Amino acid sequence: MALSLIKTTDGVNIVRFQGKLVAASLDELKEFLENLPLSEPVVLNMKQVNIIDSISVGYLVTRYRAARKNGAQFKLANLHVSVQKMLSMADLHRWFDIHEKEEDAVASIVELPQA
Repeated sequence: MALSLIKTTDGVNIVRFQGKLVAASLDELKEFLENLPLSEPVVLNMKQVNIIDSISVGYLVTRYRAARKNGAQFKLANLHVSVQKMLSMADLHRWFDIHEKEEDAVASIVELPQA
């Protein structure tokens, strides 16, 4: 799995990766994301991810919840059709904040009120 990070001038972490997001490659993504502060917004650009398994979906849910708990936003962008189907089957397409384009996801980042 190839991973890259871009940090916008607004402090949004854009993570781009390609390959299969499955249990065998999940540790690499975990290590990469866990080096980012939970308090900073993250956009996952999944344009080059065409396979995702349930273990990886579970990790994305965990990371999403941790980000929200810390007042940050966690968004998905450029989902491949097969990834969209997987999230729909798990009824998570309504739960995640999903955008067709990376730019739209970044533009949608807003300051969340502190709890």
